[in-house]
Order: sequence, then structure tokens, then C-alpha cells
Amino acid sequence: MLVAIAGALATPLKFRRKQKHRHHKSTWNDKRSKPAKLRVYNDCDFQISVYWVNYEGTLQQFGTVRPGRVHVLSTFNTHPWRFKPSDGSAKPVWSYMGSSAVLRLQPGGKLQVKRLAAAAEHQQQAEEDDSSWAKPEWGQYRQRGSVAGMPIMAYDCVCDEAVSALACSITHMTACTRPDIMQRLVAAGCRLAIIGKCQVTSDIPCHRFLRFQAEEGGRDIDATTRGMGATCSVPTASCGEENLTMTGDNRYAGESILVHEFAHCVMNLGFSAEDTAAVHSLFEQAQHQKLYDPECYMMDNADEYFAEASQAWFGATVRCDVNSGINTRQKLQQHDPGLAELLLKVYGNNCWCYTDTSPGVFTGQPPRAGVGSSDSSGTLQQQLAGCAAAALQPAAGGVLPRAMLGHGSPHAVLN
Repeated sequence: MLVAIAGALATPLKFRRKQKHRHHKSTWNDKRSKPAKLRVYNDCDFQISVYWVNYEGTLQQFGTVRPGRVHVLSTFNTHPWRFKPSDGSAKPVWSYMGSSAVLRLQPGGKLQVKRLAAAAEHQQQAEEDDSSWAKPEWGQYRQRGSVAGMPIMAYDCVCDEAVSALACSITHMTACTRPDIMQRLVAAGCRLAIIGKCQVTSDIPCHRFLRFQAEEGGRDIDATTRGMGATCSVPTASCGEENLTMTGDNRYAGESILVHEFAHCVMNLGFSAEDTAAVHSLFEQAQHQKLYDPECYMMDNADEYFAEASQAWFGATVRCDVNSGINTRQKLQQHDPGLAELLLKVYGNNCWCYTDTSPGVFTGQPPRAGVGSSDSSGTLQQQLAGCAAAALQPAAGGVLPRAMLGHGSPHAVLN
């Protein structure tokens, strides 16, 4: 529907190679900054990486767009974006900052921009604000609690046990996190949302715009995810109810989606420019030294590198396929000491392990052949048992006594 609106009401603008004014970093102004939606089409025959220029003027990778695909961004008109080849080539580079628009990244660095007319933009916002699409049996989408100053959002159909489990895990995960990181998370308006077991990812109101991607040939968010990480333009992280309660999870029973997605919150909303630069530097070193299988999910980008490592740090996964088998704190310290040192600086000397307080146990995922194991001997069940046992070993050291790792917390409030 939105494509038809854009086609009917959009006004094409000529691309200018040289601009008198260069936008160095994102800014915020209560009077000038307005929400914007960008629909980015890749008309080239190579993959393109999407970068947000943050408030410090640093490029922060946001995602990728495969050839012939589209990526939808929720942003603000005062936030600049850069688009560069994913293979590291210096050129071409495309740039945009402004109101809602359809962007076509074309060969030779040409950028075709069709800005949505005011009527189309207002209609788009009205569609997103309209909650008539929500099923009556879901109840109301509202704040169900809070943890560490961050609201917990969910529909009424989500059980109280899932809300409690989320609050418990975030309380312990952030118990020793650097204060400045926590302050930035709260200041950015970070929220934590729970996707009901009868819902899909884009049923969370602020993520509804993502369902358009599948309709236009992009990634099908609802078919491939049960949670999203927060960004500066959409500061809400989400995860599935079934993953929190560890009951009836047929897709991600071997890991905590919450720990993974909240790690994205920490990096995207809580990091300083120096922290972000450190992660990217370590990621590039890991690529150069071939520390991980280049095809594994952890090597997709610096964001997934940090999120997967955070899961290992807190014993929140028994998967071996997405992380080259580096799924415990001990393995991470031995295999990638630089990254382990960064995690210690970020999360503090926190000995909490996800399964210390989780409502159940991981069932595990089979390791991919040749990844995370030195040989293929033994049955599949033995391989899974060994992988799970290693992941569930408690981390050595720490400042939180085990007696404190209960489900109750003075930092979590349930409504």
C-alpha cells in the first residue's frame, strides 16, 4: 500500500554530487527533529552496508541490504545515513538525511530520492498509530512493569511469568554494568517488549513498520525472528514470551533471545563513541585473524559479534553453529581475550549465569558440521550434551554472591 502512495504522491529530486553543507553527525532539536521512514532499495549487484552517523559523528553499522532487496529504517529527519559496499570498497558511498523518502542506491554512486509528500507521510503515520489491526483477544498493549528504569511493555495476553522472568534476567545482567552505560540507556528511552506466543515480531506497535520489508522483497522479519534489538530511532528491544518462560519454544530453545537483544541495546543506546570504536576494532581483528568461521552469524557484523559474545559471557546459549562453538565465558576468555576484556569493562565483575535464575533449562541445538568441534565422533545426543554441559558451567569469580541470585529484585517493579 505504501509503495502505491509513494508512487502517486512522491516528487523526484535530482541527485547532487557536491553539497554545500555536509552533515557530520546526528543532532536533536525539539522543534526541528521529526520522525521519518526511509525505504532503501539496493539497485546494485553487490551487498550494501547501512550506517547511521551517531551523535559523536561516528559511523555505526545498522544493517545490510542485499542486491535487489529493500531495507526499512525508522529514523529522524536530523539523522544522517551512509551507505557503503559491504566488501570494504571505498567507493561508491551514498548519503542521505531528511524527511521520509524512498531511496534507490544505484551503480556509480547515484542516489535516486523520492520524498513522500506531506499527505502520504501523515497517512503513513496515521496507519502506524492506528491500533485497529490488533486482535481483540490480545487485550491492551501497555506497560506491565519496569526494570532498572526501563519500562516493560506487552499486551494483556502475555503471562505474568514472562514479565517476571524478563525483569529478573535484566536485573542480574545489569547488576554490575557501568553506571554511565545504564544512564545512557534510560536517557535514550530504552524499552523492553514481550511478543506474545500467539503473536509475531511486527505485532509490537513500534516494530509494525518492519512487516513492509517482506511485502517488498526484503527480509521477512516475522518468519526469521522472535525479537529485535533497540536502536536510537526505535529504542525498544523485544523477545518472545515462550523464550522467557522456556516452555513450548520450538525455534530458540537453546538460547536466551532476551540476553542477545538486550546486548544490542547496550551497544546501540548505552555505548560511548570509544566503546563502539573498540567493538569494531576487535571485530576487524577477529576477521583478520580468522578467529571464527566467517560464515557464522557472529561474524555478520560488529553488532552480532558483541551480542553473541554477551550470550556466551552470561552462559545464555548452548548453540555452537552461530558462534563457532565459543559459547561460554571460559571459552571466550581463552579464544578471544580482547573481547572478553571489553565485556568485563562493560558488564563489570558479574558472575551471574543465565541458568542461575532461569525458569527452565536449555534443550540445545545441534552444532553444524565442522564448526565448534574438533571432530565428528560420537552420537548427536553426545555432542549436544557436551555442548550444553560446557555452556552451563558457572563462571569463575565475580562480586554477586550466589545467595543473591533469586527471582526477586528491588530494581524490578511489576504492574
